[in-house]
Amino acid sequence: MNDEFNSIEGKLDFVIKREYEASNFFNKESKKVKNETLKEILKLFVASDEMTYQDALLIAIKKEKAAFKLYTDLAKSSDDENVKHLFESLAQEEAKHKLRLETIYDDFSYPEN
Repeated sequence: MNDEFNSIEGKLDFVIKREYEASNFFNKESKKVKNETLKEILKLFVASDEMTYQDALLIAIKKEKAAFKLYTDLAKSSDDENVKHLFESLAQEEAKHKLRLETIYDDFSYPEN
């Protein structure tokens, strides 16, 4: 990993900065859509004028998967057990978000199931 990951502070600063930037971006994008359900999802993720509901869900699922991998990698690179546990907990939260979005996607895409 980069030099910024050599310390606990560097890892935490990176994660906090990334989450803050993502939150601001997705909040701004959520104001562009009219569908309230999609708007709520986009507050956490992303949308564009040409994106369908299913497209937005797929992007959100991919972002959760990437966040899970990031936190898992950060946990593996941590020597401090408390920090390792923190990143493992964050990874599990991202996994829960991904599962929830996959369920929403399945319910929307295959309502007969």
